[in-house]
Amino acid sequence: MSHDQIRDCMSPDYVSVSEYASIAAGQAKMLEHFAPELFIVNESDELLGVVPDYDLLKCVWLGVKPVSY
Repeated sequence: MSHDQIRDCMSPDYVSVSEYASIAAGQAKMLEHFAPELFIVNESDELLGVVPDYDLLKCVWLGVKPVSY
């Protein structure tokens, strides 16, 4: 399969939560939508970051916060 642009490879569907959402609310939304990641947005719907399921699990189960790259 050949793709001309990166947008040809992306999924237009995503699940977002407010930067002020609780961890429990984020977990619930992720489970409700079977989402592998949550896109964190501000009040203007600008993307602030992405939380993949494995980082959320580490944060909840182990109390580990991800490292910034």
